[in-house]
Parts: sequence; structure tokens; C-alpha cells
Amino acid sequence: MAGIKNFMKKNGKLVIPAAILLAILLAAGIYFAVSGTNDKGGENTPESSQTEEKAAEQEVEAEELQPLQEKSVLAGVSDREVEKGAEGNLEDLVTVNRDYVKSVSVDDSRVDYHKEGPYEVFYTIAFDGEKLRQFLKEENITVPFDTDGGTVIIKTGVTVTVTDKGAANEETGAGDASTTSGTVGGGSTAGENPGGSTGGGHTNTTAGGNSGGSGGSSGSQTAHEHVWVTRTETVQEPITVIVDSKKQEYTLYRFYWYTTGTWEESRDGSRFNEWSRSAEGALYPLYHPYEKPEDNPLFQGYDGNGNPTYTNDHTIISGLFEWVPCEPYEETRMTTVTRTVTICSVCGAAKQAQ
Repeated sequence: MAGIKNFMKKNGKLVIPAAILLAILLAAGIYFAVSGTNDKGGENTPESSQTEEKAAEQEVEAEELQPLQEKSVLAGVSDREVEKGAEGNLEDLVTVNRDYVKSVSVDDSRVDYHKEGPYEVFYTIAFDGEKLRQFLKEENITVPFDTDGGTVIIKTGVTVTVTDKGAANEETGAGDASTTSGTVGGGSTAGENPGGSTGGGHTNTTAGGNSGGSGGSSGSQTAHEHVWVTRTETVQEPITVIVDSKKQEYTLYRFYWYTTGTWEESRDGSRFNEWSRSAEGALYPLYHPYEKPEDNPLFQGYDGNGNPTYTNDHTIISGLFEWVPCEPYEETRMTTVTRTVTICSVCGAAKQAQ
């Protein structure tokens, strides 16, 4: 101990600065150790600060996807009918161009496939934002949803109707079953019992009341006397028809131009999109707000609660169809024919028309 004191007296000018430097280094080491522990996996890491926000989901009408369906970017996102009890995946009925579409999911949780009726089904479609924007620019197409971002997600609803298509066929088919034909006594005639032996012969009662077990007279008996009954049957038969027109489905858009005070009807989805983005169409009330509800040309009046009511400035009617003429051609089709036949209720033989 005395030696340490003597050393500090002789070297005091060196010992004190060294001690201070050692204390500073020790404090710095403790600080960085604590900071590294707190920041591990925390908010200050580059990975966490650069986490990409999930793309927002946008809701659109199925008709507004028509420009993309016309260009085969996707197909099958539309109203449809499915047969009651059928097993299948609605996702399999949708086709997409994988150059632009990342994924498609279907929410059919509201559909009861064992109960007839209309149900709402939702499709969620994720697009590659960059490729979609390039495609829209090259094709000069406008869509009614935001296409910014790396991934563009839209959600649209359609109507799926569950129908019992097989019920009618089952009802008509119940009367088509042929009457089981057969002969009395196992189908053997009296002539098959030689010598009138009763030991192993089959007895066949005829309209005359003679039995096959009595002597040799049975060999001349007929099997039975026909009992004729009349019934109807439904069958499918091929026919050849001349086709000179084809069914064509279309969507009708009806919308109001505020600046001219006129209504327009069009089957062109791009024309409707033009109206929906025009300051003379759907955007007019936003750019030129009316001071009073009565100033709006579509104002109808006030309801029972005193709220103003207006005529809807646009209508979209889908599922329409028309017959369009085409070059005539022959086509074989199956047609249902109902006819009346007369058969024997005993053996099933058909009575020839006289």
C-alpha cells in the first residue's frame, strides 16, 4: 500500500489523466452496449423503418372492369348461374393474364349451394401496379380506380344464382320408366311342360282359364292375352335447324350531362367512364355546388324528414341481350318430344298403330 502511495506521489501527473481517460472509455462502452440492446429489432432498425404499407383495397362495380375484360386482362368476373348442389370453385371460372394480375380470391361464404336463390359473391383482384399502368397507357384505357402504387387491389361484387335445373328433368323422367315386362308364372308357356306333367311345370293362367298342368291340351295355349294401357313418354331427338341469328349480351349505361341538361344512353363502357370523370358530367356538382337543392336540375323534392331527394344521374343495366343476324348455317340440336304410346301392362309389348 505504501508503495502505491509513493508511486502516485512521484507520477501524479500521469496517473490522474489516465484514470479520467479510463473512466470515459468505460462509460462509453456501457452506453453503446445499452443502446445496442434497446435498438435490437426496434423502431430504429432500417428494416422496420422501410416496411412497406399494405396496398389499400378499392371497391368498384363489376361493370367498371369491362375495359379490362374486353382486352383479356381478366374474364369471368360477372353474374352467373350455378346448379343446386354442384361442387366447384368459382375461382376456377376466372381467367387472368398473369403479366398484370398477381392473384384472385373469391369470397362465396354467403352462398348456400343447396338452396335456390340469388347470392352476393365478392372477388378481390391484385394487379401489378407498374405493369397495369403501362398497359393502360399503351391501350389508351381509363379505369375508375386508383392505379398508383406497386400493388393495386380492387374488390367487386357479383350475383351468383343457385338454380335447380335438374328438377324439371326428374319430374318428367319419373313417367319415362318403362313398365317391367314379364309373363305370368315365370315366363314359360304351357308348351314347355311336355306330357302335362305337374311335377316341375310352371302354371300359366290364360284368359280362357286353362292351366299348363292338365294333360296334353296345354301345348296349344298362348302365353297370355294382352292388357293394353296408354301412357306418355318424353324422349330427346336430334333435329337440324338453320341458325341465322345469335344471342348477344350487352350492358346499357344511361347518364346525365349537367351542362346541356340531356340524358345519354350508351353501350360503350369507355363513354360512361368519360362521363364519370368529366366536369360536365358526374363531377359537375363538385366543381359547381348548388346554393339551394332546388337549383339542381335533378331535384325531386323533400322527403317526410325534410331531406332533399334527387333523380340518380346515372344507371347501369347489365344482363341485357339481343338477337344479332349472322351468316346462316346448319346446326344439330336435341329437342324434347312427348308422345303417346300403347303397351301391354303384362309383357310390355308395344301396340302397332293401325
